Amino acid sequence: MVIHIDRPVGFRGALRYNERKVEAGLARCIYAGNFILDADRLSFGDKVDRLGHLDRLRPDYRNRAIHVSLAFHPSDRPDREKMIQVARDYIRELGFASQPWLLYEHRDTRAPHAHIVASRVTAEGEILSTYTEFNRLRTNLRELEIDHSLVPSERRSRNPQLALASAKPVRPVHGEALTRDAIGSTLAYVLPNYRYSNLTELNAILRQYGIWADNGKPGGALAAARGLSYQMLDPEGRPVSKRVGAGAIGFNPGLDYLEGRFRDNARMLPEGLGPLSSRVQLAGLRAGDDWHGFAAALRTAGIEPVPFMNKQGQVYDIVFVDHSRKMAASADRLGNPASLRQLYTPLVKGLEHQYRLVQDMNSARQRLLIPPSDEDVRTLHLRQERQHRISR
Repeated sequence: MVIHIDRPVGFRGALRYNERKVEAGLARCIYAGNFILDADRLSFGDKVDRLGHLDRLRPDYRNRAIHVSLAFHPSDRPDREKMIQVARDYIRELGFASQPWLLYEHRDTRAPHAHIVASRVTAEGEILSTYTEFNRLRTNLRELEIDHSLVPSERRSRNPQLALASAKPVRPVHGEALTRDAIGSTLAYVLPNYRYSNLTELNAILRQYGIWADNGKPGGALAAARGLSYQMLDPEGRPVSKRVGAGAIGFNPGLDYLEGRFRDNARMLPEGLGPLSSRVQLAGLRAGDDWHGFAAALRTAGIEPVPFMNKQGQVYDIVFVDHSRKMAASADRLGNPASLRQLYTPLVKGLEHQYRLVQDMNSARQRLLIPPSDEDVRTLHLRQERQHRISR
């Protein structure tokens, strides 16, 4: 089980997020803790009144609520009662047993998950902390997994195949859910669980989940306003949905939020870059100038190489997304830049050559950020050879 706690300014954004899912038939409120009525008898107004009463006691405090996501492994398949039991035990260990809280079961992905909305403000006007005794909470999470026979999150992080399997169900599909909510659900899973130090590395991760983050062109209106938008991508990396502003998503994953993550992760990443750097360099030495062989060798270890190209088809960066360790790092941060450039040059040249060949064959693929298939390249080579023989 993977747990993420967000601390929004108030409860209203988190409550609206879950209630929209209920209205769309993608979720249901299955439990209400410390409410007078049961969950199925509560109206939206009842929920707002109960949580709002506490919210108004501390208008001076910024983060007055918690929005918790409980993500289960697909093989857990918890029923309604088990979700309630797990949530009640977790709320008790967190120290929120006396607080009003709501539990929503979400059905918008194949991976079972639930959301908790609760107030941090007590009846006495005090603020409950979610940071205290972190090691104790981590130990209690392991005990929860054992008590309820859940797949341990630590085992998932050590096994690349389990990590990749758990990533697939949260990829949003355009047209199957509300765009804003589908993007928000995926971001709520990806942003706190992966480590990245800039927007390029984050986008390399988000591409695996069919999402792209855009802060606008330099000098443009979006960049000047420090805005950020998210957009769904199809499997080939092309935008397929309208842009959704970060402010429209429940926990507001804008630049202020991301820059805090960038700073934290920049300090955390160096200690864990060694194994990733070793795997990348070994795969590069074995592959020579064969990009596909290089990528295939890394994927067996749960690492996805993501090249970034400009409009001329030139590779300007490569980011390696390690799903087993939930981290991303660009090529320049994996070791000595000069030695890495010597290693990657033949790979990059081969990739750029293949990309330009397919560009000539099909102009619609100019926006692809992934290498073309072997079949496309072979077909174009054969056609060029025939043309060359005819011209002679």
